[in-house]
Amino acid sequence: MNDSTTTGPSQTETNPLRSYYVFLIVFVLLAALTIAVSLFFMHSAVVSFDGVFARSDDITRAQVMLENVSRLLLEVNAAGNDIFETRDLPRETARFRQASAQLRRALADAPTAHFSRAGFEAHFDEMLRAEERIFSLFSEILDPAGTTRPEQEILGEAAARMAEMDRAQLHAMSVLREAANALIREHQVIQDEGRRVLNERWWRELVVLTFVTVSLGSGWFLWRQLQQVHEHFVREQQRVQEERRNRLASVGEVCFSVAHGIKNPVAAIASSAQLVLEYGHLDDASRQRIADLLTSTRSLSARVTQLLNFSRVGPTHRERFTPKDVFTWSLRELEPTLVDQGIRVLREDDDNAAILEGDRNILIQAVQELLGNAKDVLPQGGTITLRVVTPEEDPKSVELCVVDDGPGMPDDVKKRAFELFFSRKPQGTGVGLATVRRAVELHQGSVRILDARPHGADVRIRLPRVSASVSGGRVAQ
Repeated sequence: MNDSTTTGPSQTETNPLRSYYVFLIVFVLLAALTIAVSLFFMHSAVVSFDGVFARSDDITRAQVMLENVSRLLLEVNAAGNDIFETRDLPRETARFRQASAQLRRALADAPTAHFSRAGFEAHFDEMLRAEERIFSLFSEILDPAGTTRPEQEILGEAAARMAEMDRAQLHAMSVLREAANALIREHQVIQDEGRRVLNERWWRELVVLTFVTVSLGSGWFLWRQLQQVHEHFVREQQRVQEERRNRLASVGEVCFSVAHGIKNPVAAIASSAQLVLEYGHLDDASRQRIADLLTSTRSLSARVTQLLNFSRVGPTHRERFTPKDVFTWSLRELEPTLVDQGIRVLREDDDNAAILEGDRNILIQAVQELLGNAKDVLPQGGTITLRVVTPEEDPKSVELCVVDDGPGMPDDVKKRAFELFFSRKPQGTGVGLATVRRAVELHQGSVRILDARPHGADVRIRLPRVSASVSGGRVAQ
C-alpha cells in the first residue's frame, strides 16, 4: 500500500527536505564507493606483493639448487682427482657414483627457467665419461695381470683424461655461474618491482584517503546544513500548526455559535412538521411538501450536529475500551442501512489485547463518518472490512482500519481529504472528514488514507494504546 496522506507534521517536513536527503545519500554512496575503491587498491597491492614474494621465493629456491649442484659437481670431480693420490679405487668409485646420482636427482627437481639444463648436462656427461675412463685406467694399474702397457703410459693417459674432466667441469660451472648471475639480475628486478608496488600503494592510499576525508568533511558539512534546515522547517511547521490551531479554534467558536443558535429553531421546525404530518388534515400534495420539509430539517440538523462535533475542545468523558467496542457500537446504527444496500461488513478486530482511553462516543462518531463515506461510494454488493492492526514501526499504537473495495480516491483528493470545507460531493459540507481528524487529534492520534488492494480506500486511525496491566480500572463494554 502507498501512504497517500496523513495528518501528522512529518509529511510537510519531508517534502521540502527530500532533495537534501537525496544529496546526503549521494554523498554517503560516494564515500562508500571511495572506501570500496580503497579496498580494491589494497587488494591489488596485496596481490602484487604476493606475486613478488612468490617470484622471490622461486629465485631463492633456484639459488639454493644451483649451490647444491655446484657442491655436488665439485664432489664428483674430487673423486676423479683424488684417485691419483689415494689409489683406493673402490672408495673413489663409490664417491663418484653417489655424488653423480645425487646431482642427477637435483637436476631432475630443478626448474628449467633459470638455466640451460641441456648445456649443463652436455658438459656434465663429458665430465662423467672422462672420469669413468680414469677409473678404468687405474683399474689396469692396480691389476697388472690384465694389461701389458707400462704404468707410466697408463698414468699419462689418465692425466690427459683428468685434464678433459677438469675442462668439462669448468664449462659446467660456467653454465651455473651464468644462471646464478641471471638469478641475481632477476632478483634485482623483483626488488625494484616490490619498491614500485609499495610506492604505488602509498600513493593510491594517500589519494583515496584525501578523497575520503573530503567526502566525509563534505558529508558532515551537509549534515550540519541539513540539521539547520530541518530545525527551520520544524519551527516553521510548529508555527503553521499553531496558526492552524488558532484558525480552527476561531472556526470552531463560530461553528459552535452558529450551530447552537440554529439547533433549537431547527428542532422546533422538525417537531412542528412531524406533528402536522401525523395529525393534520392534509391533501396529498401538502403532505408531500411537509414530508420534504421534515427531510430537509433533519438533514440540516445532521449538519448542525457535525458543526457541533467539530467545535469540540476535548473529550467530555474519558473511559477505557477496546477497538472492537468502537466498531461494534459504530455498526449498530448503520448496519440496517448497509444491509439494505447489500453491503457486506467483514470484521477482523479480535485484537482485544489493545486497550484505548478517551471519549468512546467521539471515536464512534468518527468511525460512523468513515462508514457513511464508504457506503456512499460502494455499489450494490460492495464490501467494507473493519480491521485492527498493530503497526510494526510503532508497537505502542493500534490502528483502526476502515477498508472498502470501491473506486478509491485520486491522489489530489487524498491530499486534501481532511481539510475543512473540502468536499467532492455536490451536497457535501466538507466537515465530515475534518471532524474525523479533529476527533482523532483530540486523542493524540493521527489518520491517514492508503490505497487498498486491488482497489478501494483504506482509512487508518492510529491511536496510542494503553497497557492493560498499567491502565487499571474497568474496560467499558
